Amino acid sequence: MRSAAALPVIGGTLLFFGVCLGFLLSTPTLNGADEEFHVDRVVAAAHGALLPGPGSLPESTAVQRGADLYVRSTMIRNGPSLAEFAPLPRDERPSLDQLGGAARPPDGSTEDAVSNYQTQHPPLYYDLMGAAMWLMPGADSIPLDQLVFWLRLFNVLLMLPVPALLWAGAKALFGPGPQAVAAAFLPAFVPGLPRIAATVTNDTLAVLIGAALIWLALKVMGGDLTRRTAVLIAAVAVAGSLTKLTVMILTPLIVLAYLIGWRRSGRPPPPATIATLAIGALLAALWWVVSLIRFGSLFAAPQAWGSRYLKQLGAPRAADDPADFGFFLRQMVKQVPLRLFGSLGLHEPPQLPWPLLIALCASLPITLIAAVIAYRRVRWDLLIIWGFAAGLMVLMVRESWATYSQFRALAGIQGRYVYPAVAGLLIPFAAGLVVFLGRARRWTPAVAAALATLISGWALYLSFGFTWLHRFETLTPGNLRRAVATMAGHFPFGKPVPQLIALLGVAAVIGGLVIAVRCVPRGRSGRPAVRQLSPAGDLRGPGGGSGPDGQG
Repeated sequence: MRSAAALPVIGGTLLFFGVCLGFLLSTPTLNGADEEFHVDRVVAAAHGALLPGPGSLPESTAVQRGADLYVRSTMIRNGPSLAEFAPLPRDERPSLDQLGGAARPPDGSTEDAVSNYQTQHPPLYYDLMGAAMWLMPGADSIPLDQLVFWLRLFNVLLMLPVPALLWAGAKALFGPGPQAVAAAFLPAFVPGLPRIAATVTNDTLAVLIGAALIWLALKVMGGDLTRRTAVLIAAVAVAGSLTKLTVMILTPLIVLAYLIGWRRSGRPPPPATIATLAIGALLAALWWVVSLIRFGSLFAAPQAWGSRYLKQLGAPRAADDPADFGFFLRQMVKQVPLRLFGSLGLHEPPQLPWPLLIALCASLPITLIAAVIAYRRVRWDLLIIWGFAAGLMVLMVRESWATYSQFRALAGIQGRYVYPAVAGLLIPFAAGLVVFLGRARRWTPAVAAALATLISGWALYLSFGFTWLHRFETLTPGNLRRAVATMAGHFPFGKPVPQLIALLGVAAVIGGLVIAVRCVPRGRSGRPAVRQLSPAGDLRGPGGGSGPDGQG
């Protein structure tokens, strides 16, 4: 990567890292979505349980006791905040060993034996995190909250390549123009991304792999039918298969990409490419074929949850209690925007203001339409990657309705289920932003960075106040010191660690914003030569299409 090309990637990565550090400070120990069970499975992997079958892994006594210590608030609107609880003195905070180590009760032997339902997922994420924990000196003997902090930090590092992948994906479409530069700064535009990065969850690896698949698919659509790219695709697809089912839903995109690349190039992929892809497809399918044979389903959730599966779905519907589709539809209109942009992991409140949520969601199809009109030669590329993200939303709603029609619980609506395809939303957004800025399009990187900082900063502000102040208090300059003191008291490390993390986060965000401004070309926006905007070897046509930046 040349230095000029590296600049937006560095800037976008710094901005995203800074916001992630903010959520790392703000999120209480084990208070992420399903984090207790993700951590427990990481602990199991670190102690040799690399491939537990669905329902075969009772939750360890240590993590269960740790959750009892640290998950003191369910983070609901009318429930207590952590400001209501005195922090446990640091010299009394127990380690994993002191809480019982990796010992697990025999499944079903006592009423307290709880099946770790994360065994419904493949093992790659947990084995990677388990390896990190295994390499950590004295991991079992340090306080559990410090262990969770280090796992969270590793999780943040795992997700840091996402800005580079968005830049690479946009560059595959448009060349190294403002579209690609702006895309590098947009991961923080969706606050849920830094929020999940700052907790222990397999969604982070799913997002990383999904972004890589979309980048590689765009390369193939542009005519890259080489074996080298096929090897990358095969490796990424196998990694996705071993991470989460939502990533596998993106694999048809690869098939479609090769059909488009074949049509545009006028020649089929070479035999070596086809053989590589076939091997990758067989390996990627293996996990799910075995699951289908063993459990009769691709997703072995009932087996993983055990006796709690039906409990978490609510009471079954009686014949005289049919599902209310009107109510369901109203909830979807409310919850899909909320869960995509607003809700931050486990705690539904706080949420971004409803008008802002609607505006953010509306901006996605609006910028797509603008980009499709402006960049005619890549309109199908844009529509396809955006369509796969929309398809994940549709599947999410469909599965929720299937559950709601049989049980009383309204479940399964979470933005993180769409995040593996988030690059398919943000790359068209960057392109549409260039269109809307018109003659001021050279400022697109700075505008994208400012928007991302504003949205994630607002979400972090709401989250911090909701978590560390008493209920119904609003974070103001007058009570900021008290909120910070409460957070610092509960934080795994004492002074000066939280202060240093805060300073590092602020410095990273400022550094990202400064680089975004430096990425703005000098002088007025002109019409550069079309061929300067066309990726090398791309078959879509000059500049990737018609539209701004010499694509008029």
